[in-house]
Amino acid sequence: MKKKERPVVASMNQLIEMVKGQKKVALEKIFKLLANKGYATLLIIFSIPFCFPMQIPGSSTPFGLIMALVGIRMAFSHKVWWPKWILKKEVSAVHVRSFAKKVIWANEKLATLICPRLPLLVNSAFFSCFNGILVAIDSLILAIPLPIPFSNMVAAVPIFLIAIGLIEEDGGAILLSYFVSILCFFTYGALFFLGKTYLASLFS
Repeated sequence: MKKKERPVVASMNQLIEMVKGQKKVALEKIFKLLANKGYATLLIIFSIPFCFPMQIPGSSTPFGLIMALVGIRMAFSHKVWWPKWILKKEVSAVHVRSFAKKVIWANEKLATLICPRLPLLVNSAFFSCFNGILVAIDSLILAIPLPIPFSNMVAAVPIFLIAIGLIEEDGGAILLSYFVSILCFFTYGALFFLGKTYLASLFS
């Protein structure tokens, strides 16, 4: 019996197929493809590049602002509205394929850990709003361009965990994202109060 493909993997495979043979693809096309997949799929594709040490320089600000908009709309159960300048923006098809493959890889690695649980964190109106606000805050933090190793990761990982938790109905992943968000707030709080030089020394 053929194993059922996970929703996020199916979406990423469709994305890979869409950009095949192209050099660049407009964000509008990506949004249209993923429009019926929900907010979480958009968050996954935009957060995954920053969950790894090797990242695309200068991309955290636009991607962070896009995810912040998604988070705000998610918090208040509104359909995402995109400004025209975002829709017209083009991204490299090579990068899109790379992002999608990273999502598939991460999903496969987490497959044994992800399962439906703690439905309150996934389905309740309060936590839907809370999760959206948390995504927006983490995304705005991600949008801050900092030349410090792993600073983007601590903001991107909780966004990814919330997204994967919503898709797979795994409240455990969402709960873990809360703890990682606390680490994110502590890191950037330390940066604000102690300064960039001190914080950078911790990672050197």
